Amino acid sequence: MSQFESDHYPREFSFQEILLIAWNIYKKNYTLIFTLVFVVQLPVNIIIYGVLQLDSFTEASMINIDTDTWIILITISIFSLLQPIGIISLVKSITIREDIDFKLIIRRALNSLLPVAVTMFMMIIFLIILTMALIIPGIIFTIFWIFTLQVVVVTGLIGIPALRRSFYIVRKRWWRVFLYTLIISMIGMVVYLLGAAIKTLFGDSQLLLALIYTLIAVPMAYSTVAFAVMFINFNDTVIDDPDKDEAAIDGD
Repeated sequence: MSQFESDHYPREFSFQEILLIAWNIYKKNYTLIFTLVFVVQLPVNIIIYGVLQLDSFTEASMINIDTDTWIILITISIFSLLQPIGIISLVKSITIREDIDFKLIIRRALNSLLPVAVTMFMMIIFLIILTMALIIPGIIFTIFWIFTLQVVVVTGLIGIPALRRSFYIVRKRWWRVFLYTLIISMIGMVVYLLGAAIKTLFGDSQLLLALIYTLIAVPMAYSTVAFAVMFINFNDTVIDDPDKDEAAIDGD
C-alpha cells in the first residue's frame, strides 16, 4: 500500500492501479479474507440452499413466500453484510498501517452492522422510488450512491449524510465510476457463472450446493477489496470537497 503513502499522494489512481493495489491486498490477506467469507457465507448459504432450498424457487413462487420465510431472508441478508463490512474495515486498516486480526475485524463489523443496515435500507427505498418514477434516475443515483456502504464503514456517517458523501465523491466522476463499476461487476459475474457451471457437475445435494456457493464467494471478495480501494482513493481526492470547506469555515 505504499501508493497511499508516497509524497505524491493524494492523487487519483488509474483503474489499473486500483486493481493492482486491490490484488496485492487480497493476496497478502487471503487467509483472513477466506476465513471471513466462510464464517459469514457458509451458514447463510446453508440456510438459503439447504434449509429454505431457495435455489429451487421460481420467480412466481418467490411472490408467495410466507412471512416467516421473508423474516429469515431479511435476517440473513443483514447478517451477510458482515462480510463486505469486514473486508472494507480490513482495507481501511491497511491504508493506515494498522495491525488487524480476525477478532478485531468481526468486532468492528458487528459495531457497524446496524448503521450499515439502516443506511442501505434507506438507500434501497430511495432507489425503488426513483426507479418506479423513471428508470433513468434510478440508474443515475445507483452510481451516485455506489459508495454508501464504504462511507458508513470508513467515515462513520449514517443515513442521509452517508448518501450525500457518496454523491459528492462521484458527482464529477460519474462516467468513470460507472465504467469502473461495470468492469469490476463483470469480473465478479464471470467468477459466479463459472462456479454456477461447476455446481452442475455435483448433482442435487443442497449442502454441497451451499459449499460451492461459499467457495465462489471467496474470489468474488476481490471485488469488495477493489471497491474499497477505489472509495478510499476517490474520497481522498474528491473535487470541491464540501466537508473540507465546512471545516475551513468552522476553523475561521
